[in-house]
Amino acid sequence: MEESDLLYPPLSIDVQVEDTLFRVPRHEFEQTSEVFSDMFRLPAGENASGNPADGSSDEHPILLEQYKAADFTSLLKIMYLRPSTWTSDTDPNIQLSKKEWFGVLGLSEMLNMKRVLAYVTEHIATDDSLTSLEKIEIGRRYGLSKLVEDGIYDLIDKRPVPLFEDLGRSLGWKGAARFLHMMLDPRYNARIASNPYVVGSFACIGGGLFGLDISSMSGVLNNDHYKRTVGFPGPSAQGAIVAAMPAGSFVGALAVSQLADRIGRRKTVILAGIIWVIGSILQCAAVNRGMLVVGRIVSGLSVGLSSAVVPIYQSEITAPSIRGRMVSLQQWAITWGILIQYFLQFGCSYIDGVASFRIPWGLQMIPAIVLSLGMLVFPESPRWLFDHGREEEALQVLADLHGGGDKTHELVVLEYEEIKQQVYYERTEGVKSYLDLLKPGNPRRVMLGCSLQAWSQLTGMNVMMYYIVYVFEGAGLTGRRSNLIADSVQYVLNVAMTVPAIIYIDRWGRRPMLLAGTLAMGFWLYLVGGLQGRFGAWGELEGNTVWVITGNDAATRAVIVCSYFFVCSFAVTMGPVSWTYPAELYSLKIRGKAVSLATASNWAFNTALAFAVPPLLDKIAWKTYFIFGTFNFACCIHVFFMFPETVGRSLEEVEEIFQQGHVFAAWKIGRDVGKKTLEEVIGKSKQPPAEQRELTPDEKA
Repeated sequence: MEESDLLYPPLSIDVQVEDTLFRVPRHEFEQTSEVFSDMFRLPAGENASGNPADGSSDEHPILLEQYKAADFTSLLKIMYLRPSTWTSDTDPNIQLSKKEWFGVLGLSEMLNMKRVLAYVTEHIATDDSLTSLEKIEIGRRYGLSKLVEDGIYDLIDKRPVPLFEDLGRSLGWKGAARFLHMMLDPRYNARIASNPYVVGSFACIGGGLFGLDISSMSGVLNNDHYKRTVGFPGPSAQGAIVAAMPAGSFVGALAVSQLADRIGRRKTVILAGIIWVIGSILQCAAVNRGMLVVGRIVSGLSVGLSSAVVPIYQSEITAPSIRGRMVSLQQWAITWGILIQYFLQFGCSYIDGVASFRIPWGLQMIPAIVLSLGMLVFPESPRWLFDHGREEEALQVLADLHGGGDKTHELVVLEYEEIKQQVYYERTEGVKSYLDLLKPGNPRRVMLGCSLQAWSQLTGMNVMMYYIVYVFEGAGLTGRRSNLIADSVQYVLNVAMTVPAIIYIDRWGRRPMLLAGTLAMGFWLYLVGGLQGRFGAWGELEGNTVWVITGNDAATRAVIVCSYFFVCSFAVTMGPVSWTYPAELYSLKIRGKAVSLATASNWAFNTALAFAVPPLLDKIAWKTYFIFGTFNFACCIHVFFMFPETVGRSLEEVEEIFQQGHVFAAWKIGRDVGKKTLEEVIGKSKQPPAEQRELTPDEKA
């Protein structure tokens, strides 16, 4: 070996690619390619066979087999015409086709030229001429996740969709299957997601379906064409027809726990809308009592699903400061559904024929169609996404919901950290079946949610909704048209008086609203019962024996006014809170099952009362109102002693409320319990588990 070979290595090397010989500067290849750098570290001179070293002359070049001369030429253009700092800016002298860029990409990868590879991939990623599949292939191969994402969303927008075989080559077969799933689950609209009031209120159309069904029966109870179609039902038979819907809702509410946890909150709402359309078609086409009952059961399944999942969805996507307001919109949507359907019934009552009830029953499928289609542009619950391993997507949804797309926004970080802590805890401690709701820490909250939903039915509100025609007939308002007009006033008041509750529910708090509302409702029901008992008597009405006030206009008006005050009291208190409070009580892992159980208790009592009220009014008349008045006073006592305040807390902060104890002294739990700052939440997330750190004296105790 000559000393000069070590001190003065050759300035150029000879490289042969296919049939073309290249003489290139050694230094650049030594600096950019690990393959060439390793080769040049070997001692210069003759190789083991006695021949001169590879690359030392055109007779002994470095052979690059399986490479193309055109690709090597393109590589040289980039190496010597590119900006000296390897920036992403492409020199205008580099004129390469897309195919030539791809050739350099493969060659630089095989020669382990990292700087060239990075430079080329960055250029290709910005090439507008790339096809969707090319973006995905290059992005997957070189770890460019943004390019993969762009390629997938290009495919979603592309028509026609590439063949499944082509998708399989680009995405892999599993990836191709997931892509087809994405085609059925398109990305939400981020601009819509940024408006919390739009996101929180649209799903309430599901609550409107409940209202539509309530007044779809109350408006036809004295319709002769309806009576003839279903065989002139008596009190018990009519009660069974009305109860068919809440019976289906009971089943739907129990099923929602599995659906909401498996397929997601958003898809469950969409499914509820589809089922409602089917039920509406059956009701509209009903030719006898049996077909009508089947249609109402199917519609009930939809109402059960939506009534349970909509509050969950709303509570999980809205900020704590407006959660009560948004969830209470569910009740307002119910009142609007009642009002709209009732006026449809009232308007169609002027039609002489079966169209007088078929048209309103057919039109009620329109909101469900709007709901199912509209939910496609709304995001999935970030809590559900995180719980199913889609953390990055959950963070993005939170950013779009609460931070205008900014993932570093304080509220976004706070919510994300709290969700993370809660999900990790619930994955080890969470429920697997309904029996797990009996585990320590759960029964108290499950009982509160179920009992409040039961009390919302036992207040007697649905007596005034389903059977208001019978109530006003008993008050002496026996004319069909005048009865319907008086009923409509009640439904308008129901809508109007829900508005103050929506506006102020997060200021007034849950407990004060429940306490004041139950006291007021009990008072008005006792007045209604007392007036009917004092001034009424058994009489004949359309061949039926009923308790009715006759010849006393003042008593009739007093009963009607007290009924109006009762409805107003419910609308501004119990109505919104009965949906808001249960949705706030539960931790993530039990929320699906616990809310569905609470909603099922609502429908169980709804079914029982819908069936029982007509016979009760037929047998004990005015005493029925005393029964429901007593229920209201009992509810007031229950709330005072056992229902803690939850207003203004995040769903994760509610956990600390129930760690305070005070099972029978709920008034001792203040409004500030559980509230945390961002620093406290992040500090907790960084704190090691108890078994990995030294326990505090309180924990040891």
